[in-house]
Amino acid sequence: MQRSLTAITVAVLGLAAPAASLGQEQPAAPAESATPATQPSAPVRVVPAAKPKPAPASTPAPATSQPFRQPHVFFSPTAYILPAAAVQAGAGVDTGGALQGQIAVGLGDVAEFGVAGTNLVRARQVDGKVAQLPPYVFASFKMGVGEESMFRYQPAIALGFRKSFEHSADERKSRLAEMFVEASKEIGSFMTLHAGASFWDASLAKASGEEVTLHGRSSARQQLRPFGGVELRALPRAQVMAEVFWMPEFRYVADAADEVELRPQLAWGVRYELRSWGQIEAGVRVPDIADVNLLDAQIFGQLRVQTTRLRQAVGL
Repeated sequence: MQRSLTAITVAVLGLAAPAASLGQEQPAAPAESATPATQPSAPVRVVPAAKPKPAPASTPAPATSQPFRQPHVFFSPTAYILPAAAVQAGAGVDTGGALQGQIAVGLGDVAEFGVAGTNLVRARQVDGKVAQLPPYVFASFKMGVGEESMFRYQPAIALGFRKSFEHSADERKSRLAEMFVEASKEIGSFMTLHAGASFWDASLAKASGEEVTLHGRSSARQQLRPFGGVELRALPRAQVMAEVFWMPEFRYVADAADEVELRPQLAWGVRYELRSWGQIEAGVRVPDIADVNLLDAQIFGQLRVQTTRLRQAVGL
């Protein structure tokens, strides 16, 4: 009996041992060794980014320093108009003693009014000698529109009129008048062309009262003359220019009526822009192209100044 209990006890204990082992927490598997930490690398040298080089300053375009396009070549007008309330004045002299002077003011960007004095008018004496007359004083008015103001490629267009005050010299009284129409156009950035036509009239009266006029002794076709000029911008501040224009010439006759005719004149030279306030001009003028006489050619110099302060004062 005792042996039976002992056997049962052993059997029960033998069964309980595996069950107890099932309830026990299984030992954790040995953890895999952690990956060794990466060795710290050498400190990275931070090189500051190079400062970007400033872009090279662009060469300024050869723009003119003047605040507006000039309303004249040397002696003849262009189709350009002085800006509103801009004022320009000038004076000049040549080796023949001829004097020039003018002042003009712009009106509303569409017109200009001016007064000028010139003694480019000549008289051929009874003995055949040609002499300059004392300066004529002209009042002038010009109106027009700028380039491309109405349509593409349109040149500047101007219509002008100037008339002299009564002039006395050599016991004669004379008057002059000119009406002109002109177009001016920039060709690229280095050339400007001017072309137009003038319609002249003149009167010359002797002390005896005998008077002759240009319109009374010639046809309208002979009163009409073409004129023009070209400007070449050789340097940013310098221009090479040439022009052809016409001026009346009086012919004194002793025993008959005097005569009046138009004579072509040629001028060429340079204009240098000092600053926005002025230019200096110098060149050669041939008083009569038809009479190719270089001894009669004159070297001239002119100074012109302008200001827009009046324009700024009135808030334009």
